[in-house]
Amino acid sequence: MRDLNFIIFFVGLSFINQVKEDLYYAYKSSSWTQIQGVVSESALVTEERKKDQPQTYVPDVLYRYEVLGKKYKNNRISFERSFKDRAIANGFIEKYPKGKTVVVFYNPGNPSQSVLEP
Repeated sequence: MRDLNFIIFFVGLSFINQVKEDLYYAYKSSSWTQIQGVVSESALVTEERKKDQPQTYVPDVLYRYEVLGKKYKNNRISFERSFKDRAIANGFIEKYPKGKTVVVFYNPGNPSQSVLEP
């Protein structure tokens, strides 16, 4: 029982740290440098789930951009990664179709870190 409590505590702590990090970057990314990019792939992914978990959907939008002559690609739309509502996830696919020119917010200290919606 003691081991189970430790595992639950550790998983909870990991989850809290991930949420804290996502909130931090969501806040910071609004002031990141903006540059144009292009969507190269756009698809809706259904995440595998456990029997007792609700179905989740991930809008997988791959975009490319260039900073100081170096090419980058990323698929982070926002700091919210998956959605229980298929219509919300699908809305991102409709908003970011393949070939669309987009505004990319990238971290000037680490240009490989980017997001479309801070």
